[in-house]
Parts: sequence; structure tokens; C-alpha cells
Amino acid sequence: MKRELRDVLRLLEELERALREKEILVLTLGREIKEHTSCSTASKRRSASREAGDDLRHLLQQLESEMSRVRERIVIGERERQRSRRNGRSRKA
Repeated sequence: MKRELRDVLRLLEELERALREKEILVLTLGREIKEHTSCSTASKRRSASREAGDDLRHLLQQLESEMSRVRERIVIGERERQRSRRNGRSRKA
């Protein structure tokens, strides 16, 4: 009977050791999953930031193009005004 009890205790100790090893493995895997998730989240944030930067660059290009058209209109308007002033003076003379 004592021998059987010793065998049971030995088996119990082996089971406890195996359980501790599995617990360590689970904790390690949990940590790795957490790290991977945070890396994945950071990657998604970087990607979203790049997209926002691309959108802003595109918007800036559109604004620059519109400003260019506005400058052209201003130049044309100035020419028209100067031409109409000259025509007004030549008629008075």
C-alpha cells in the first residue's frame, strides 16, 4: 500500500510539473499574441497615417492648381482693366 501511495505521489508531482510547464507556455504565448497585436495595431495606424498624408498631398496639389488658375484670372483681369483705361483715355482725347 505504501508503495502504491508513493507511486501516486510521484505521478501527482509529475502532473503538477507538467501543468506548471504548460502554464508557462500559455503565459508566453499570451505575451507573444499581445506583442503581435500591438505591432499589428501600430502597423494599421502607420498605414492610416500614410493614407491621410497622401490625401493631404492630393488636396494640396488641387489647391495649388486652383491658386494658379486664380493668379491667371487676376493677370487677365489686370490686362482688361488697363486696356479699358487706355481705351477710355484715347476716346477723351
